Amino acid sequence: MAKKISVILLTLFVVFAVIGCKEDTPKAVAVTGVTLDETSIILDQGESKTLTATVAPNNATNKVVTWTSSDPSKVTVTEGIVTAVVGPATATITVTTEDGSKTATCSVTVNNPDDLPLSGTINISPSDATLVGTELTANYTGSETVTYQWKKDGSVVGTNSNKYTPTAVGNYIVTVSASGYNPKNSPAVNITTWVLYKDNAFTFSGGGIIANTTPVDDAGPNKVEFTFGADSGTDDCPVITECSSLTIKFTGVVNWGWGPQFQIGGNSIMNESSWKDVSEWSGNFDKFNADRTALTVDITEIVQLKKIFLASNGGDGGDLTVSKILEIIVSK
Repeated sequence: MAKKISVILLTLFVVFAVIGCKEDTPKAVAVTGVTLDETSIILDQGESKTLTATVAPNNATNKVVTWTSSDPSKVTVTEGIVTAVVGPATATITVTTEDGSKTATCSVTVNNPDDLPLSGTINISPSDATLVGTELTANYTGSETVTYQWKKDGSVVGTNSNKYTPTAVGNYIVTVSASGYNPKNSPAVNITTWVLYKDNAFTFSGGGIIANTTPVDDAGPNKVEFTFGADSGTDDCPVITECSSLTIKFTGVVNWGWGPQFQIGGNSIMNESSWKDVSEWSGNFDKFNADRTALTVDITEIVQLKKIFLASNGGDGGDLTVSKILEIIVSK
């Protein structure tokens, strides 16, 4: 009998030990994206350059990536080291995450060894620009007559002008070219912030904003609501694929009772399932700044922004008194 009890106790100990180990196992953090430090490069024949891939989020469990070239006979890539085998040539380098198959690309141009190098340098001003809507100017110092090609994250967005105004966040460069000469890229300017709304104005093209900025008692909650796009459409709503955070700045007082709400609606089709409800903020203000005149939320999963709804559900001391929305900003 004693032996039988010992066996039972041992079995229970093993079961509890296994359960304990499972509870202590950290939850896997999925990969949400990957970026490259450069999205367009120009190399001489035989030249090599190292690209750096950054996997998001920073605490992702599996950060393994693979590298491929669209034309390995002319441009090779090994662990991020890109080598120009023969020129003239073009190729696309792609990095792919093992977890989630997220991708990022870099376009590669291999110079013609028979062409001459351009004599001048090329840069963009202002070099520290960060806001969507800031006019960028390409400055070429050489004597050659050049043409201009603007790229955002490796894709052509403008040509035939030394000026360009970004319409979305991303990395922008300009390439200058001249007949008989090899092209040259400027250093990148990283546009990180998009002011969607400021003092009754909006900066995205198409549509407009339907805004109720006066708190309204509607079956309990006080609320502030913004709807982007003409007639509540989706085609003209701002596409914010590259953005990861949204900040609202306002004047007034926010004193949540129980059950505060902050919702954003997005993606290509607007419906309740695509809203992000942050009601778990009840009882804390860690997403607000110190004086509660701004709050910031994660919008990584939102593709297209359609509606913002800010409300207090009331309760003891619950109140939302927002006298004016100052800005709505999305950022990388």
